[in-house]
Amino acid sequence: GFYIYTQPVFAALIAMVFLHEQLAMYKIIAAVLIFSGVYLANKQFKKWLIVYMQTKVKHIQLLYYFLKRMQQ
Repeated sequence: GFYIYTQPVFAALIAMVFLHEQLAMYKIIAAVLIFSGVYLANKQFKKWLIVYMQTKVKHIQLLYYFLKRMQQ
């Protein structure tokens, strides 16, 4: 997923090297926005995944507790 979002940045770098394109301020701003967006999206996903896994662990613990009580 990371590479797909950063393709415009790499395309601009390749164009500067091979086609001698000029580095303009709007290209720098666009690159910063792209990397910021990718960072924030990955950060939010990781936070969601941690909360989801903690919830699943609690459900498994509760199920184990009830099954153990039923066996007594």
